[in-house]
Amino acid sequence: MRQLLALFITFGLTSFGFGQDLFGNDKEAYVLMPSQTIASGVVRSYQISHSGRLIFYRQVTGLKFDELQQYDSPEQGKWFVYDRTSKSTTALNFPVPISNIMTFGDDRTVYFSGAGEGNPEGFLNLSTGQATPLDKGEARIIYYGDKAYAPFLLGVNKAKDTLGIFYPNGKIATAKLDPAISIGFSIEGNTQNLIIYGYHLEKGAKKASNLIQYKVTLNLSLMTVNYALMDEALDKKFRQEREDEYRRPFTTQSSGDMAYIQLDVPVKVPTANTSRSPGQKTQAPDPKPEESGLIPKSAKLGPAEGRIEFSNQSDIVVYQDAGSLLFRVIQPLDPAAARKLSLDMVKKKLLSKAKQVGLGFLIYGSDNDEVLPGAEGWENKLMPYMKNRDLMNDFNYTFKGGDLANVEDPSGTELGFIVGPGGRAVVYLDGHAKWVPNP
Repeated sequence: MRQLLALFITFGLTSFGFGQDLFGNDKEAYVLMPSQTIASGVVRSYQISHSGRLIFYRQVTGLKFDELQQYDSPEQGKWFVYDRTSKSTTALNFPVPISNIMTFGDDRTVYFSGAGEGNPEGFLNLSTGQATPLDKGEARIIYYGDKAYAPFLLGVNKAKDTLGIFYPNGKIATAKLDPAISIGFSIEGNTQNLIIYGYHLEKGAKKASNLIQYKVTLNLSLMTVNYALMDEALDKKFRQEREDEYRRPFTTQSSGDMAYIQLDVPVKVPTANTSRSPGQKTQAPDPKPEESGLIPKSAKLGPAEGRIEFSNQSDIVVYQDAGSLLFRVIQPLDPAAARKLSLDMVKKKLLSKAKQVGLGFLIYGSDNDEVLPGAEGWENKLMPYMKNRDLMNDFNYTFKGGDLANVEDPSGTELGFIVGPGGRAVVYLDGHAKWVPNP
């Protein structure tokens, strides 16, 4: 009987669902769902498609353990794609050894790079498995097909007078450019037009402050280019949109061999209002609203290794553990519901802790003629029955010792309690525990 009780005492309380973890704050809350395996074994490279549906990875086989640390040769690595919707894995067959791949926004095309000098580059159609070689010459690629409405490469030749579209079927379309205007990167667009950032320096100017910026619009049907001066407001808007596109709401931190995920909340330093009339006091910044502190700020991702990648939609996180590739779904949760859930979790944890301490006392009593220890030094006397001293932290022993045979109402006599948010986890002499709200 004593062994069974001791086993129950050392049993830890899990979170609200097996493998699920809650994190966030009073304004945003998320649930990190249980991990799912994409590939076991050793995975060296991986990336998530722009839609988040496909996960590409290169798996290594046939290597000894001591070779893995130095291994980075693409010749032996086999590429696969995992489809989250169908939960299926498909091997990718490239015509040459591959060093890198880039996924297009259409979820149908992969642009691959050869492993060595002289090896061709090209496109792979995921539906048919057909590879199409590509010779882009000396073109500088400025867009890699990440938009679903524009699944192609966009490049500028060395003379800066020609813009080229490299389609996955091998076709190339070109448009004439003003060589005086340098083409930077694509910003936005649709199936009819692609808007590109352009600029040039004033004649004789050497500083960026003399930069003239352009909104360059490429008509995808007519392959014509239109230039328009970009004012400061429009430039700021485009740059902010591009920055927002690549910003992720989450960040990760490591502690030992464990990785944790939490909200990436920008730190804003409040400033006082310095514009005031003579004699007027400086207006203090608004105080930061207090948070309940119930929702955990971070959630344990796992013993992650290497890169930790989030999808563009920030709805999944992909990571490695012992070489294997895993992912976890991130689901938003209403903050009010999260606070209630967190409070319930705290209550259950404290109740479990109080009950385990109470069982420890009862085991002690069964070995000591049904007499419980006094208030002094009870922790040391109880320790042999607890296995874990931390269980007694914050426990308030209120019974203060004595013969249990003299207690008329064990179920109504308080043994001790642990203080929690808005109440106490109370354990009674008969071993049961309940939550007692503050009056």
